[in-house]
Amino acid sequence: GISILADWLNFPDKYQKVLFEATDDTDDTPQALDDVICVRKDNKYDYYQVKYSPSPEKTENEFTWKWLLSHKTARSRSILKKIYDAYKQIPIDQINSVNLVTNKRLSRDVEPCFQGTSYLRFHLIPTNIQNEIIKQLGSKDEAKAFIENLKVAYDDPNYLVLENQVKASILKFSDELGYLCLKDEAKKWATIKNHPAPKGWITLDIVRSVIDTKRP
Repeated sequence: GISILADWLNFPDKYQKVLFEATDDTDDTPQALDDVICVRKDNKYDYYQVKYSPSPEKTENEFTWKWLLSHKTARSRSILKKIYDAYKQIPIDQINSVNLVTNKRLSRDVEPCFQGTSYLRFHLIPTNIQNEIIKQLGSKDEAKAFIENLKVAYDDPNYLVLENQVKASILKFSDELGYLCLKDEAKKWATIKNHPAPKGWITLDIVRSVIDTKRP
């Protein structure tokens, strides 16, 4: 979330407002796509769901088909299904992007299906996996359209690397205290309902006021 705010400071015309950890299951904030929501200047939305692993270097924590598609019971849903169900709640003309962000490394059988991009290519996915995706999402056309429009930021930097990158970006606009203040406020924005008031939406003016070096 703070990484997106840092990017926004560099490109102030990118968004109107940003929301962390949305709590209301509405068209604006569908569950499973509610970690960070950004409203762009053209009123289109970017939705981010973040799935970080504390130990991404371990083989058992790789980005695998099993991780993406497994569900514990017949009534429970996989990660992909949860994101798809949230996506289906959103008016299609409202979406700019749907993003899954993770620091997991791609497993050997998943990596070729990306072809070096951030989007899976449905025709490259093994047939048995295609069939499971179709079974979960309802039809081949729906599955293909959704899979090829889900942007996956895999192999994202680990926490410490990301923190250093974000800090360096923020320090172009503020000082050490401003960065620490932003980190502290971001925790409140992510955990306290309707904070900042009135409905939890963060504006660029709010971000700038938090990191302002002339604050009292």
